[in-house]
Amino acid sequence: MSHFVTENSLLDKEARKRANSVYLPDKVYPMLPEALSNNLCSLVPNEDRLTKTAEINFSHDGKIKSYKIYNSVIRSKARLTYSWVSNVVDKRDKYKGEVKEIINSLKNMKELYMKLKKKRLDNGELDFDFPEPELIRDKNGRVTDIRKSKRKIANGMIEEFMIATNNVVAEFIINSKTASIYRIHEDPDLASIYELKQALDEMGYKLNIGKKIKPKDIQKVIFDAKKSRDKNAVNMLILKSLKKAEYSTREIGHFGLALDKYTHFTSPIRRYPDLIVHRIINSLVTNNGYRIDKSVLNRISENCSKKERVSDEIERESMDLERAYIMKERIGEEFEGTVISIMPFGMFIELDSIFVEGFVHRSEMRSGKKKRWYLTGHKVRVKIKESDIEKRRIR
Repeated sequence: MSHFVTENSLLDKEARKRANSVYLPDKVYPMLPEALSNNLCSLVPNEDRLTKTAEINFSHDGKIKSYKIYNSVIRSKARLTYSWVSNVVDKRDKYKGEVKEIINSLKNMKELYMKLKKKRLDNGELDFDFPEPELIRDKNGRVTDIRKSKRKIANGMIEEFMIATNNVVAEFIINSKTASIYRIHEDPDLASIYELKQALDEMGYKLNIGKKIKPKDIQKVIFDAKKSRDKNAVNMLILKSLKKAEYSTREIGHFGLALDKYTHFTSPIRRYPDLIVHRIINSLVTNNGYRIDKSVLNRISENCSKKERVSDEIERESMDLERAYIMKERIGEEFEGTVISIMPFGMFIELDSIFVEGFVHRSEMRSGKKKRWYLTGHKVRVKIKESDIEKRRIR
């Protein structure tokens, strides 16, 4: 990507301003033109593509023994889908002779993924596993249902390899003493953690707090709640107590991933910090003397963090809009749901049969004619009273 998008070109200035691609339910607003993002800088079967490779040598138990980072040319053998790969590695699908040569590679990838995942969980990685909404549309493109998408093993494999790559690239740059952009996640504030502990105590979960909170302490609560009915509520409480990950020139590590070195390198097509890191890597592997002033990197980091928050909000609001539209036709209907959050003025309910949440005002929190006391995780029955398209909210 850095070969095509040169510093201070018109392409670069526009990419820096956008900072990332924005993904809406029915379209994508890309950071870079489709001629690059969907063609020249995207892997296409049997076509040569300029790439940067992080080649990592793992031990049998999943520890990183060594790595090399270099410029390369890749010729992809095949275009695979997450569903197909998941079915193959889980032995749920048959395959034809022409793809047999990649099956062993996929099985090795699965074995390595399992070991890497276990190792990071042992180190304390916070594995929330929040479900993603999946929109079901009719032939006219109209949303008819919203379901929780099931996370496939192929998604986990790619995610784990990208984390390993981002980890070694960060280490490579740190060892070079070169200024760069890192993906950081700071330790949570103690005040937030004490509030979290109190809320978890009320739900029956124990959070151990020492002199310094560790990812493993929080991970234990996530694991304890994994098979309970209030799993999502517990995860949401924990997530709200943590700081947001951001971009910075400070290499302080990533609390949520339990890593002391981390950056973003694997998606230069859709994230501007990755493009900057590619340029820095290129300067280190070619020794071309290229450097970026740290003050410039600070401004880029601040802008990219800000734009990421804006994009997240846009993506959330667009999904809330779809939910409001689909529930507009269900006013008056009753649904089973789960209490996922309680506020002084009411509570939020997630429906069981359709992946939608709505708000119940405290004045309407009653069982028959009597008011009830509710806790996060309680099962409830609710009636849809209002679906406000303009405000994107459901009552």
